[in-house]
Amino acid sequence: MMLVSHLMRDLWLNLAAITLLSTSGCFGSHGDPGGPGPGADGGVDSGTPDTGRPDTGPPADAGPGCDVTTPFIEALACPASVLEGTPAIVTLTVVNGGCCGGGETFTEVLRSSDGGFLLESTMVVCDCCEACDCIGPIETTTVDLGALSPGSYPVQAGDQRCVIEVVGATSCGPHPTTELRMPRAIFPDQELPLSLIARDVSGCGCTPRIRGTLGDPAARLSMEVCDCCEDCRCIDPGYEASEVRSAPPPGEHLVSVDGLMPRYVSVRERDTCRAGATPTGLRIERPTDLIHSGPAMTWAVLTGEASVCCVEPMYAVESRRSAGVFELTIHDCTPEVDCACVPPGPTSFEAWHALGELTPGTYVVRGGGTEQTFTID
Repeated sequence: MMLVSHLMRDLWLNLAAITLLSTSGCFGSHGDPGGPGPGADGGVDSGTPDTGRPDTGPPADAGPGCDVTTPFIEALACPASVLEGTPAIVTLTVVNGGCCGGGETFTEVLRSSDGGFLLESTMVVCDCCEACDCIGPIETTTVDLGALSPGSYPVQAGDQRCVIEVVGATSCGPHPTTELRMPRAIFPDQELPLSLIARDVSGCGCTPRIRGTLGDPAARLSMEVCDCCEDCRCIDPGYEASEVRSAPPPGEHLVSVDGLMPRYVSVRERDTCRAGATPTGLRIERPTDLIHSGPAMTWAVLTGEASVCCVEPMYAVESRRSAGVFELTIHDCTPEVDCACVPPGPTSFEAWHALGELTPGTYVVRGGGTEQTFTID
């Protein structure tokens, strides 16, 4: 009977040990994988975890079976922009270098010498398994940097870096656009200038701006007017909002503007274009006398006729400036297609090219045998 008792006791101890190992092994086998664990409630908020501890970091004694480690910063994400007076919240993903069953992240927020923020994280990890082949835990937490004044704020965490743009609080609303100025085709090393113009307006003391992106069929450009005077008795003459953007990747990009027919800008490699046709006309579009935001753009517009079939004429323009003289070169980027048709007749074209924001003075523009002299006051 004594021998049986000892055997039963040893069997019970072995079963208990197996049960213990099955519930306290490597990351991914601690507790219920679908259930909450340490740090599963969102992690750090305002630099202080919801544990009742001060925000100076983890306790000096991590407790039995636990260690304090410095995790690897896998990702740091900043919001693209934050409105003045609202919290600036960044998202941080940290990874423990060992194989542990659970952890809790503590992040300290420091101000950096460049006026931004430095995030330093530590992690209290428990139930670690040195013999296990895994890495974890992995935690995604949020850090609230508070409400910031308008400006740019770089944020650094480990090797990860992002920038928060805080914009001033304004009262803005959409406004119909009556005209879009832009080139039809550009080369990858050229910039993409855009001007949105609104002439039928009813606001007073408003400031226009361009909102939105291009290229995505679901994305749109629009004009917004901001900081209008609701109690003033006046009507603005109209608005012009201009921007100069980096060229999109080569290809056709949709430019969809609220209130206007969709158009495209084509970014073409130079070797896909040919020597251009000789323009028959040149006109200069000076900056409007409307209320401006962005550069007050002057445009040169080369005009002419082309014999095409099944496609629209498409021209890219380059300029070379010497003092007050601009020399324009036109490139024919019209796609070459075989659509088995006879051109119905000459097709008119306009090739727009931005000369930029010019200082007061007299300028000469030459292109395709035509020349225009104009003055900017």
